[in-house]
Amino acid sequence: MLKWGAILGIVGFVGGFVGPVIFTPEANQGPLLGIFITGPLGFVLGLVVGSVLRLLPGRRLASDGSRPLNELSQHSHFGGRQFTADSQRGCR
Repeated sequence: MLKWGAILGIVGFVGGFVGPVIFTPEANQGPLLGIFITGPLGFVLGLVVGSVLRLLPGRRLASDGSRPLNELSQHSHFGGRQFTADSQRGCR
């Protein structure tokens, strides 16, 4: 969750800090946009995105902190029959 906050916060900060300097170099208050508006908003948006991704069913962490395998990679259903990674491979 904090990872997404940091990533989007940095992107928002850089975009708000560098963007006004490139597009309107005569404006001396341009970098303040990145410091006070787009950086913090990007961080908050990143926290929201990280929270939503954490709540999705396939994205939860196991109790030991490792990522569980996606259920689709463990089991496949074809025509009412279930094939697992341990079952025989081949066409029927």
